[in-house]
Amino acid sequence: PQTVTVTADDDDVAHGAQTFSLSLSAASADAAYDDGGAVAWLPAATVAVRVVDDDTAGIVVDTSALFVAEPGRAAGGIDDELTVVLRSEPDGFASVLIDFSLSVGGAAALTVTPASLTFPAADWDVPQVVVVDAVDDGVETGSRAFTLSLAATSADGAYNAGPFVPTAAVAVTVADDDFQRAAIVLSAQRGLMTEDALSPAEHVDYTVVLATAPTANVVVTAALLGGGGDEALIARAPPTDTLTFTPDNWDEAQTFTLYALGDDVASGNADYTVVHTAASADGEYDGAAARFTASDRVVVTRVDDDVARVVLSAGALTVAEGQAAASTYSVSLSAQPTQAVTVTVAPEGAADAAQMAPTPTELVFDAGDWDEPQTVTVTAVDDAVAEVVATVALVHAATSGDASFNDADVSGGAAALFVPSQRTSVQVFDNDNARVVLSKGVLTVVEGEAATYTLRLGSLPAAGATVTVTITPPIAAAAQISVAPTTVVFDGDDWNVPQTVTVT
Repeated sequence: PQTVTVTADDDDVAHGAQTFSLSLSAASADAAYDDGGAVAWLPAATVAVRVVDDDTAGIVVDTSALFVAEPGRAAGGIDDELTVVLRSEPDGFASVLIDFSLSVGGAAALTVTPASLTFPAADWDVPQVVVVDAVDDGVETGSRAFTLSLAATSADGAYNAGPFVPTAAVAVTVADDDFQRAAIVLSAQRGLMTEDALSPAEHVDYTVVLATAPTANVVVTAALLGGGGDEALIARAPPTDTLTFTPDNWDEAQTFTLYALGDDVASGNADYTVVHTAASADGEYDGAAARFTASDRVVVTRVDDDVARVVLSAGALTVAEGQAAASTYSVSLSAQPTQAVTVTVAPEGAADAAQMAPTPTELVFDAGDWDEPQTVTVTAVDDAVAEVVATVALVHAATSGDASFNDADVSGGAAALFVPSQRTSVQVFDNDNARVVLSKGVLTVVEGEAATYTLRLGSLPAAGATVTVTITPPIAAAAQISVAPTTVVFDGDDWNVPQTVTVT
């Protein structure tokens, strides 16, 4: 056999899965192998090729929450920014326009620069920055919350109206600088971080500062609401979980940093709440009397980087009857399950089972071996029937107490859970030929004597087969020889048992 390799061009456009056909042709001085004659292609002269796209359309927004503070950056306040970039190249050289709008009251409290972004096809992967700043109103309003909404338009349907990742609605908190009484100011109420990411861009940093000078030291403590198992998922800095403000440094902002610790479990995104308390000999900053603005809580979203998938190493196999080396493929999980996962392998139907068999038919993965590939061996059923090349299939299913790996609980079912596909195509090549086998091609008979030869079939017939023996030319030859019997009948029980023909 000679091998033809088909390679997918790796572009940056999110086309989705596409199907193409390869057409084969043959040229030869041997008419039997020339397309101008009767060349036979097994199983066909076309090969279907499915290209699985590794690009997905998406407008990535690097945060779901912003914090700004009066009187604005130019006057010593705080501005904030978000970064926007596309996940893939727009199709057909289309550009993507992103407009921004603010919820009611936001236009008077905030500035957004620039007011819109344009991603041309040539610079689709260049991040663009939007700066949001506070407008100083001179009025004690307390902290206010607004929503910055993003909207997209494009000639590429995949990018028209989005999708935005993780959100098209960014929460903006505006901290007031017109304080007339004691308050502890947190610079953020929401944050977003990806697990196991150690770069500063993936941390959630927020600051704490006092609104007025205290008469004694103020200790601000941060703690995870609920604690317990959450401590294994969220880490905080400084390690003491406390910040201390004195009558001398009360107006100097100090920082808390949150980290998302990594695991291999596809648990999905989750929100965690950090609660703050204060203790001081100054009654206005102590215990329940302490006032936080805008809230004593920061909610952070931990983005899971694990996706639950059952990974098959091949989407198509070829086996042959009587082949010493069977075909194999491997199965593994893409993420660590919380409970054992059982993957079953079975022929798609009775006709498929008649052509090939997988071993084993059940694979079990747990938290200790989820990423260790297990091998499935596929063997052709070696029957005696002459057949064309058969295309059959294996189907897979997964069950588990972990809903991420349980067919019934996964959105889209097994079709979405298995990669590249829940169904593995298997081509079975036959080693049987439909023919009548004679024991001799030439027979010599002496007058007055007899000679014999035998007949049998080369493969099991689908129905009975009758072989007729005819003398040619019929008149002259019949005067010289006689044949017995002139018909030989075979059935499913004796197709391979030689039967004797006598020539006298």
